[in-house]
Amino acid sequence: MATRLELQSEIDAAEALPLTPWIPTLKYRWVRLSPTSITGRRFQRGPEPDRYDAAANDQWT
Repeated sequence: MATRLELQSEIDAAEALPLTPWIPTLKYRWVRLSPTSITGRRFQRGPEPDRYDAAANDQWT
């Protein structure tokens, strides 16, 4: 079950948790998940790679 966090005290508590988004952008909505079971895989996150510079490797200029 998913519940949107509305109270600032709930949002502050969620922001204090050691959670990291997959995509590093600002988040404006917070959701509390209440699972009844958990299955799946574990992912190890590494540092984001350097951005590919298309202009430096442009073969058409």
